[in-house]
Amino acid sequence: MKRNKLFYLFLLLSAVGVLNAQIDVTLHKPPSGKLKFEDLWWLDLNNTQNTTYTVYLHAEVTESKTGLIARGNSNEFKLSPGFKRIRKKDIKEVKDVWYHKDYENFITRTGEFPPGRYTVCITVIDVNTKRELGKDCYQQEVKPFTPPRLISPEDGSVVKEPYPLFSWTPVMPSIPDVEYKIRIVEILKGQTKEEAMKSNPPYFEQDGIKTTNFR
Repeated sequence: MKRNKLFYLFLLLSAVGVLNAQIDVTLHKPPSGKLKFEDLWWLDLNNTQNTTYTVYLHAEVTESKTGLIARGNSNEFKLSPGFKRIRKKDIKEVKDVWYHKDYENFITRTGEFPPGRYTVCITVIDVNTKRELGKDCYQQEVKPFTPPRLISPEDGSVVKEPYPLFSWTPVMPSIPDVEYKIRIVEILKGQTKEEAMKSNPPYFEQDGIKTTNFR
């Protein structure tokens, strides 16, 4: 009898698991080393049932040391049987947004999450029953940015070439379609490099550089 009870319990738990996973959810991770708020809304949904649901997406972001730092809900939409890809442009409204007070200013100002180890979860919620239909999570580490560093000519060296080739290290972690700006100013007597760069008019200036070198 005890064995039968365990068997029935297993079947019951299996049935509950099936009911709670009517929507297969697959999240897409952003590029390594970064996480933007808009990255949360990039996922694939597969409605495995013969039913059209009215749903919304519930997003939660937790940090390994702080815990829950952000959450929010998408607008409601119809989810027909079959496959559907969701991107940021498909989310017409994000509501019920909450941020941890220590993160709110940074996220709202930059649209990105500061350095840390995060877990991102998206849950599909049935509007009518408030039941969870599917869920997926991923982990993402956001690393501090390392600014470019001049390689050539060496910092502080005397440049004698009329058209020197400047080269520098790329910003890390890498950013798609990043552009660099070069600005050359004269250092007047008694000035530091920082003061000269901030105060003096440029001798030469060029932006929109897409490579890590410029002649």
